[in-house]
Amino acid sequence: MAAHEPKCVQWKRQGAERLAEQLVGLSAEQELAFWQAQTTQLKLLQSKAKQHSGAPVKSATNQKL
Repeated sequence: MAAHEPKCVQWKRQGAERLAEQLVGLSAEQELAFWQAQTTQLKLLQSKAKQHSGAPVKSATNQKL
């Protein structure tokens, strides 16, 4: 019988699989452009959240992996 996998691990794995599907077949330049666009979107979202709440928004890039 397999051990139960926590939901957070399932979500992480599903996210990684979706990301891999998006990146498959991209050149290095296209992948760089993808990550630059994602970073821009994240910064925009964080800025909006900060303006809305008035509280500082923790950046995912500042957390240890």
